Amino acid sequence: MSWMKSRSVVVGRSRKFVRRLFITGLPLVGIVVMSFVVSGKSSPPHDDEIKQISSKYKAFAKANAQSEGFKQREAAYCASLIEGYDLAELSVSHLRGLFPVLLKCPDRHEALHERLTELASNVSTDGFVASSLDYFLASAQGQSVEMNLALRQALAHDAMPTALEEGSEIAGGLLDTFSTLDSRQLTGMGEVLIAFGQSLPDQIPGSILPSTLNYYLALLRVPDGEVEVAASEPIRQHLVTLFTKATKVAEDAKRSDAWYLKSRIAMLNGAFARRALMNQEAPPMEILWSSNSALVPTLENLRGKVIVLDYWAIWCAPCIAKFPEMRELQTRYGGFDVEIIGMTSPQGYHLDPEKGRIDCSNDHEKEFNLVSGYMSHMDMTWTVAYSRESLFNNDYGVVSLPHMAILDTQGRVRFNNIPVTTSLEELGAMIDSLLEEANLRAPE
Repeated sequence: MSWMKSRSVVVGRSRKFVRRLFITGLPLVGIVVMSFVVSGKSSPPHDDEIKQISSKYKAFAKANAQSEGFKQREAAYCASLIEGYDLAELSVSHLRGLFPVLLKCPDRHEALHERLTELASNVSTDGFVASSLDYFLASAQGQSVEMNLALRQALAHDAMPTALEEGSEIAGGLLDTFSTLDSRQLTGMGEVLIAFGQSLPDQIPGSILPSTLNYYLALLRVPDGEVEVAASEPIRQHLVTLFTKATKVAEDAKRSDAWYLKSRIAMLNGAFARRALMNQEAPPMEILWSSNSALVPTLENLRGKVIVLDYWAIWCAPCIAKFPEMRELQTRYGGFDVEIIGMTSPQGYHLDPEKGRIDCSNDHEKEFNLVSGYMSHMDMTWTVAYSRESLFNNDYGVVSLPHMAILDTQGRVRFNNIPVTTSLEELGAMIDSLLEEANLRAPE
């Protein structure tokens, strides 16, 4: 049936992350490399040589990135750039600088993996960097088994705590990739993630501290049964301590990131982070406005129905791309005891498909009225609601959009942070199971 087609997803997030880090020149890998044609090299490149390669590659990419066949020509060009280099002789520093080029050369990936594995055996931070690069290599190749193994090795590396204490951008980047992993990809990782959390140092610079939250949220996404509350709670408390210290330092220095660090403390103290969400009564939520007036002022008014909460925002392209699937879901469950709710919060503005941005500062009613027209224009057949609580609801652990949760007829949270890769068929099975549990009719 048509409603069973796969849900829209933001595909290739892990690959895009690696591409963003290693091709656009962000600090994680230092210097971006390419475009200095070499041949017959008998010794590793000097730092000045790498800098020249970086600047020439940027010019090459800028001039050719939009041209037809760029990927093929880029691969051939990169192969020529590293021709003559023996990867077995290159240091961690060299490989870190040349990494963007090497990623584009599949014929050198095996040799790169072998060299990184050899260098990762070093217990110093260089060994940790090598281990992390090996993970990024597997990620760029989309090799899930190799990714899982490489991630385990990087997290367990002896120098990982030191790298965190030193504010290593590689360490922060490694933890940031946890935001791209769903519960399926984290299956079997519980023990490794707990061990890593227990090794977190007492001091982590504020520059990379927020990345540890990506790790902790991933720990919470590990499938049920792998992680006990007794094991994760001390890690959460330690992170709260670290963020509290960092917030004070930022406030004393009147830094602009103080509010963000404080917001991370609120996230860590939310029901989701405390592991007090699942199978418990849904956290209180005040509904300011809804296209279904029965929701105002609380979801408790819908007790007796299965409630699907789909967190979205009017500025969120992946959310809007999912509208056709939400429409199909509504069609399937129309007339049944299921309420599908697109949950958001006041943003202070509206985005009209034709007029663009419309200011709604301090005027919630204006924003609510405008979204009514938007719903009609976009054929949003399901319920839309605005909560007083932030769209990025700490109790549900909402850190990215879209984010979906499902409540049973008793108002308990039974599913949360459902992977965007979940098919409509699988999603329907979740909803149907809760209907049947309550002895209510489900679609055939």
